[in-house]
Amino acid sequence: MKYVKLLFAIAFLFVFTFAESSAQTVKLKTNPQSSATLDSIPAGTFPIYSGLNTVAIGMKVYLIADTAEGVSTITWTLVSQPAGSNTTLSSTSDQKVTFVPDSTGYYIVQVEVNGGAFDTDTLLAATYRGYKQGEVLGCICHDLSSGREWQTVVPKWQASGHATIFKEGITGMLEPSVVNGLYQGTYGPTCIKCHTTGWSPDVDNGNFGYEAKVSGYDTEWYKTFTPNGSMYLIPTNDTTAWTLLNTDPKYAKAARVAFIGCESCHGPASAHQDSYG
Repeated sequence: MKYVKLLFAIAFLFVFTFAESSAQTVKLKTNPQSSATLDSIPAGTFPIYSGLNTVAIGMKVYLIADTAEGVSTITWTLVSQPAGSNTTLSSTSDQKVTFVPDSTGYYIVQVEVNGGAFDTDTLLAATYRGYKQGEVLGCICHDLSSGREWQTVVPKWQASGHATIFKEGITGMLEPSVVNGLYQGTYGPTCIKCHTTGWSPDVDNGNFGYEAKVSGYDTEWYKTFTPNGSMYLIPTNDTTAWTLLNTDPKYAKAARVAFIGCESCHGPASAHQDSYG
């Protein structure tokens, strides 16, 4: 009888363990980051990571395995990446991992827990295209010929603070105050990080920081203005820096991302436009 009870107990334990194992689930999630969540920030890099699945080449992506406690093993795999990509995951066994996409295209990542439950996610890496006044987006779903968004959404954006805040800043129109009897706005590089599309001066992906750096605009725009600590005093409605950006051909690429544009919220659009444009 005691052997029957022992076998019953073993069977019950096996079924209970199997049920617990089968019930294990995991969700692969993007893991948004900011200066408030990271102990250290890569030099010259901003923003950190928005949590979008459409990401910029050269921008670190943060992922997390969202699962119940008590997981014995976690296994990450970069299932697929674009031809020519040499990127790797920061870890294959931590709950949180990162990677830096280095080529345009799709990256498929998988996480598995306890050798069973798994989840995958797909991220699209691309470069920023920006926008030039008067042009269509180059995408069949949004342009003038086949979509109404160009006639409705774009004009609303053009009139918004997102589209105009950088211009307001470098023309002395953003929070002007009286300095030495003159109305002047205070503006500087720190402000520009948030008021343009992308900010990774050392990464060639079409972001404003990079285009301003390689063209020299980042060291030219403020030269006629009075320094005020790390900022500059710009006479109200002084269009010098704005005109320079939009008339000198060497600054043309920077001008395309000199605002908070569609790509600031939706991610870089080059792959999307090349696929559907």
